[in-house]
Amino acid sequence: MPNSQLSLLLQPIKKNHKRTLTFGISLLLLGTLCEVAGPYIIKHYIDQILIIDDKNFSPIWYMVMAYIFVTVSAAFFRYGQGLAFANIALHAIADIRLNVFNHVINLPSAWHDQAISGQTLSRITNDTESLKELYVDFLATFIGNLVLIMGILIGMALLDFKLMLIALAMIPIVITMVLFYQKISGPAVNQVRAKRAEQNVHISEAINGMSVLQSMNQTQRYSHQFAQVNDEQYVARMKQVKASGLFLRPAMDFISTVILAGVILVFGHQVLDGSAEIGTLYGFILYLGRFTEPLIEITQRFSIFQSAMVAGKRIQDLLDQEKVQTVTHVSNLESADIQVQDLTFSYDGQTSVLSNINIDIPHGKFIALVGRTGSGKSTLLNLLLGHYHADASSILIDGKELASVSEKVRSKMIGLVPQEPFIKAGTIRENIIMDRDIQENDLLLSIQVAQLNSLLNRLPNGLDTALGEGGKNLSSGQKQLIALARALATKPKILILDEATSSLDSETESLIQRSLNELKGSVTLIVVAHRLSTVRHSDEILALNHGQIIERGTHSVLMNNNGYYAKLNRFEQQEDAITGIEHLLTS
Repeated sequence: MPNSQLSLLLQPIKKNHKRTLTFGISLLLLGTLCEVAGPYIIKHYIDQILIIDDKNFSPIWYMVMAYIFVTVSAAFFRYGQGLAFANIALHAIADIRLNVFNHVINLPSAWHDQAISGQTLSRITNDTESLKELYVDFLATFIGNLVLIMGILIGMALLDFKLMLIALAMIPIVITMVLFYQKISGPAVNQVRAKRAEQNVHISEAINGMSVLQSMNQTQRYSHQFAQVNDEQYVARMKQVKASGLFLRPAMDFISTVILAGVILVFGHQVLDGSAEIGTLYGFILYLGRFTEPLIEITQRFSIFQSAMVAGKRIQDLLDQEKVQTVTHVSNLESADIQVQDLTFSYDGQTSVLSNINIDIPHGKFIALVGRTGSGKSTLLNLLLGHYHADASSILIDGKELASVSEKVRSKMIGLVPQEPFIKAGTIRENIIMDRDIQENDLLLSIQVAQLNSLLNRLPNGLDTALGEGGKNLSSGQKQLIALARALATKPKILILDEATSSLDSETESLIQRSLNELKGSVTLIVVAHRLSTVRHSDEILALNHGQIIERGTHSVLMNNNGYYAKLNRFEQQEDAITGIEHLLTS
């Protein structure tokens, strides 16, 4: 097992459960002692009491009571030990799952942009569940049975050292068999885990895009793809089952039978030599039965071990991803002045997405970024939000490098309204507050500025109206207004809108324009607009093309220049005219 995986598994135990682990091991040792004492009492009863023709019943009564006592005590200690190990296991896996989740939500946006959500979900849920099985079903069983095997070997040695050596020969045979089993079943286990992750991806995509799949009649194709992955997982799992069926229980039963035959053969020679006792053979057979069972249980759990090791590697790979570095030495910003100086940025280090960008945005100004898809608008926003990192001195806020500003300060100072707003299952109030410390006055003010009152007045429960997952019972415009109120609730000094009006009706677009006009002068506004009508009243419009600013100025100035921006504006007017004609023809 790699050291990183071992550290992942043991860290929660070392950190939180030393006392419980000590208590569990103590119960395990006591339970093993009682279990090992049982056959030894039986041996003594046969050889010292039953064979000797003694009419005194007291020794028999003492032996029976002693046997009952150690048997009941062994069961009691086993129960306590099981609870202790289960408590450790369930707490440990809860710690690991929380650690993985916290790590994922603190990974940079650049990582999430490349990650597949279904696979990430599989690692947080399915893979941590496999680790739980490792703790509960493998580690507890392994430790308990290992101690039991050692105790039984000691008991065997006390009965007959030669017979114990025969039983001891099982251990290297079992180890060899397990190593061979791992070599055969390992690839199958890896494939099972990979196919399960693929299943999660297909399920996640199908649920999120159900309306599109059904409208395009693609459900049968998706069903066929899922069936193919499902069959591949079945084939891989059958390989794993065949390996387990061959190398675990049947093989162990055969080995234990051979060992038992060897014990009987050696004991027969001892009888002929006159050095054997019947009680010794009976006690030894009892030990041998209890000796093979824990070995069988350990080997049967190796399929769980294999699966858990694969899961542990996948989780460790996720934890190895570098989190967002927390910066704390700039904890306050006085103004929202933004300077972008000679900004050049590339995702892959080879092809520049932005080249020589220079922008000066005084506090309270309304700046618009326009351009066709792929011109670099969203990339510039991501850099301003800190989702990606440019050169240290390329972006300054209030004269300070953006990278030096703590994430907490950035999140409070910068409000974002994305193109596709996130709506969680809950009330409108919960979606605006988002578990932040928002005062009621600030909440109501953000609702007013976001022009959300008209929507709330039409709803019977107002702010406490429950929304479905993803806001499916809301229109696109209503979701955007909620997102705008959410961004304004913390009274940000900078408000960024990323194509927030691209798919809105004219009524909702006019509401957002009214909000922007009300905020103008008090909040620095940076708006990426697909619909140019949203930004006609901005202080400055920056037209980007192929990662460069090719025009800048007010709406009237750029229209008079009759350049790139004017061409975009004419295209939009033509599209609006065609849309209007189509609406008249279909109405």
